[in-house]
Amino acid sequence: MDGKYRGDIALTIAGWNYLEQLDKTTFRSDQAFVAMWFDPEVSSAYKDGIEPAIRDAGYVPMRIDQKEHANRIDDEIIAEIRRSRFVVADFTCGL
Repeated sequence: MDGKYRGDIALTIAGWNYLEQLDKTTFRSDQAFVAMWFDPEVSSAYKDGIEPAIRDAGYVPMRIDQKEHANRIDDEIIAEIRRSRFVVADFTCGL
């Protein structure tokens, strides 16, 4: 075989090449997209929990309702998710 062995698992040359290509194209971002209900009822969950936790981890939180834009909101959400390193989603919707 044309790979390096580790136990019974082998990574082929093609696999190494694929990983190297991923490393070159992976977008490094310090942004975290936050998807949650925009109601004031959950604002304390964001301000007192989600936002400080993201900042403490070394990332910048992004909520679409806090960004000025003239685009369709769904297009803007998708663009910001793609710019983000990870997504935090709160689906409680005031439950």
